[in-house]
Amino acid sequence: MWPLNASPHDNDDTGVLPTDRNPTNWPIRAGAVPLPRRSTHFQEREIGPVLDEALSGFGHPTDHQVLTGPSGVGKTRLAAHHARSLLGERGGNLLVWADASDREGVVFAYAHAARRLLSHCPEDPELAAGRFLDRLRDPSSGSGRRWLVVWDDLTDPARVEDLWPPSGREEGRTIVTTRLPARFLPARGRRPVEVDVYSEAEAAGFLRTALTESGIAHTADEAAALATGLDRLPLALSQAVAYMADRGTTCADYLELLREHPGSTGPWELALERADAHRPSGIARPLLGLLCLLSPSATPEQVLVSRPFREHLGRRVSPPRRPAEQEIRLALASLERLHLIDRGTPLVIGTHHLSRRAAREHPLTRPDREGTRAVADALVSVSSDGAPGSVSDQRVRSSVRSLLACPERRAWLWEGDPHPLLFRSAGLPRVDREGRALPYRDVFLESLSRDLPERVEDPERIRRGLEKARRHHTIASGPDGAATLRLRHALAYLRAWAGDPGGAIPLYRDLLIDLDRRLGPDRPETLSARGNLAVCRAESGDPTTAVEEARALLTDQRRHLGPDHPNTLTTLHNLAHWRGEAGDPQGAVTEFDRLVEVRAEVMGVDHPTTLACRHELACRRALAGDTEGAARDLAEVARDRRRVLGPGHPDTLATFRRLDRLRREIGVLAEETPNGGPDTLDSGARDEDETGGNGGGHELDPNDEPTGPHFLGRFRK
Repeated sequence: MWPLNASPHDNDDTGVLPTDRNPTNWPIRAGAVPLPRRSTHFQEREIGPVLDEALSGFGHPTDHQVLTGPSGVGKTRLAAHHARSLLGERGGNLLVWADASDREGVVFAYAHAARRLLSHCPEDPELAAGRFLDRLRDPSSGSGRRWLVVWDDLTDPARVEDLWPPSGREEGRTIVTTRLPARFLPARGRRPVEVDVYSEAEAAGFLRTALTESGIAHTADEAAALATGLDRLPLALSQAVAYMADRGTTCADYLELLREHPGSTGPWELALERADAHRPSGIARPLLGLLCLLSPSATPEQVLVSRPFREHLGRRVSPPRRPAEQEIRLALASLERLHLIDRGTPLVIGTHHLSRRAAREHPLTRPDREGTRAVADALVSVSSDGAPGSVSDQRVRSSVRSLLACPERRAWLWEGDPHPLLFRSAGLPRVDREGRALPYRDVFLESLSRDLPERVEDPERIRRGLEKARRHHTIASGPDGAATLRLRHALAYLRAWAGDPGGAIPLYRDLLIDLDRRLGPDRPETLSARGNLAVCRAESGDPTTAVEEARALLTDQRRHLGPDHPNTLTTLHNLAHWRGEAGDPQGAVTEFDRLVEVRAEVMGVDHPTTLACRHELACRRALAGDTEGAARDLAEVARDRRRVLGPGHPDTLATFRRLDRLRREIGVLAEETPNGGPDTLDSGARDEDETGGNGGGHELDPNDEPTGPHFLGRFRK
C-alpha cells in the first residue's frame, strides 16, 4: 500500500518501518505482487469512462468493479492505469495490490498492509488480515483518506469470500480482475465490467501510436490487416509490434510469417523464436518453459539465476555449458522486450496466462520430469534466503505452490528418490524439536515409522527405495511374511500421502485380501488397513462409500478393540466428518456432538483432542446454517485453547483465525442487510449451483488446522 505518486520500488523488500505510523505522511507498500509498471503504448478503452465514473466519484458509495474477460485482453493494464489515475494526484491515498490467484496471496497482502499501517498487529497472517479489514470498515479510522484495493487474477471466489473489502464506502474503492465469467461471481455489491478484445477503432488507435513510436512504416490498410490477422487481441498486437521493432520488418512481412505459424500461438511462437535468437542464443526458450512452472505473478529472479536452474539450462544448449547469471538476465531482458514476460520490479518476473498455456502445449517447452526436478532444486536452494513472513519468502512460497499444483509434477518429484521439496511445509523445511532442519530422508523415515510400530529389518534398503525393500522381503520371508505385509502397507500409505489416494485404493484392497487370509479379520493390522482404505475412498471423491465402510469398521472395532480405543474414536471422528462431506451437514453436527461427549469422558475436557473436536463441531454448525451458534462455540473453544495451550500455540491461532473469518462473514452480511439486525443475518448457506451442493460457504480450510480425519491429517504433514 503506497501513495501512487511514489515510485513502485520505494521500500521494496526492505522491511524498514518508518517511525511515524500516520499513512498520510509517508509511503508504504504491501503485497507480494507489485503494481505493474506504466504500460507502453497504453490505449484508452471504450469502457474507460464507465470505470472513471464509478471509481472517481469519492464522496458517493459505489460497488466493487470486477473486470472480467479472457486472457490477453488487458484487464491488469486497465486496473493499473485506473489505479494511477485515481490516486496518483494526491498524497496520503492508500493502495493494496494483491495476487488473488489463491487465498494466500490476498491474506499476505492484507497482513503486510496491516503490519505497515497499525501500531499493534497480530503475527498470524489471517488475524492480521482481519485487523486490516476492520480498519477499512471503520469510517473513523480513515480520517477522510482514500483507499483502493486491487485483486489481480481472481480464480476461486469461494475461498476469499470473507476477504472482500467493504462495499458501498464513500472513501474506498475495489477493482478485481478475473478470467471467470460474471455468472460465477456473487452479485452482491459487485459490478461486472466485461473486457474484450480491442474494437476496430481501439485496435487502429493502438497500432497507429505503437507503430509510429517504434519507427515502423505502415499504412492504415496494413495496420487494419494486422489487427484482423491477430483478432484484435491486445497482447498479440503488443507482441507483434515488439517483434517488428526488434527485427525491423513491416506489417506485410509479419503477416507472411504468421501464416507459417497458424493458430492462436502464432504470435507467441514468433516472439519466442526471436528472443531465443538473441545472445546468448538458445537460452530464452527453455528458460520460459521452466519459468512457466513457477508463480505466474511474482517469481523471484534469485530462483532463475540459482546454480541448479542454470545447470539444467546448460544441458539444453549446444554445446552443453552452464550459463552465467548475467546470461540468464540477458535472456530475461529479451523475453521482456518481446512481451513474453513482465517485470513488476527489477527482481520480480511475471508470466502471462497465455504464455503459460502455450508453453505447456508446445513440445519444446512442455514440462518434463527433468525440468520439474531442476526447478524444485532451485526452490530448495533459495528457500532459506528470505526471512519467514517477508516479501521474498512469500514469493518463494507462491512458486512452490505453483509447482506442486499439478498432480503430474508431484508424481515426478516422488519418482525414484523423493525430492526434498515434498517434505517442506509451505516452502519451509521441517524441523526437529530443537528447531534444526531435518534432512528429508529422516523426514521420510519419520513419516513411515509413525504408522509402523515395528521397525523393519533393513532400513538402508528403505532409504534406497521402498519398492526395492518390498521385493527383498518378499524373497526373504515370502509373500505372506510379516515384514512383507508391513512394507506393502507402508507402500500403500505413502502412495496416498504423495497425493494419489486413488492409486492407493487397489493396493489396500489387495493387501486386505492377504491380511484377512494370513492374520484374520479381527487383527489390529487388518482393521487399520480398512480404516486407511476408507480414508482413500473419501479423498478420491467418494465420501458416501467411505461412510458405509466406516460404519462397518466402527462396529468391528468396538467389538474387537473396545469403544474407547483410540482407533475406534478416530473412526468415529472420520465417520462424522464424511457424513458432512457426503451432503448431510446436520448429521455431521449430531455425530460430532456425540464424539465431543465421548472424547471429554475418555480424555478429559481440556485434552487437545477434545478441543480439536469442539473446533470442528463449531465449523460443522456453520456449514449446517447455524452461523451465530458456531461463532459462540468457537469463541468458547478459543478461550479454552488459549488457557490450556497458550496464546501462541498453532491450534489456538487456528481457532482465532476461524472465529475471525466467521465474524467477518457475519459482519459483512449484517452490513449489507437493510436492517443489519441479528434476525436478518444470512445463515451462511449458499445456492447449490455456487457451492456444488456442499451446504454453504464456511468450508473447512486446511490452513486452519488438520481438521477432519485424524489419519488423513498425517498425509498432509
